[in-house]
Amino acid sequence: MSQSFGSPSLGGTNETAETIKTKYESNENTNAFTDDDKQKLESIEVASDISSFTAAFNAAFTAAQPTQEEL
Repeated sequence: MSQSFGSPSLGGTNETAETIKTKYESNENTNAFTDDDKQKLESIEVASDISSFTAAFNAAFTAAQPTQEEL
């Protein structure tokens, strides 16, 4: 669904959000934050969570192992 912005009779245009976005992003150095960028950030967060979990698991596993003296 496209929403038009402005009214031609009032000096506005019949542009949609999509056409405005396309025109804006056609300019150099707009640095648009894309879905791909968002997905990359989310994957970093997941990897961070996995690293934290792995470190905690390994620490707990190591602590649970008997020492040479206990064997």
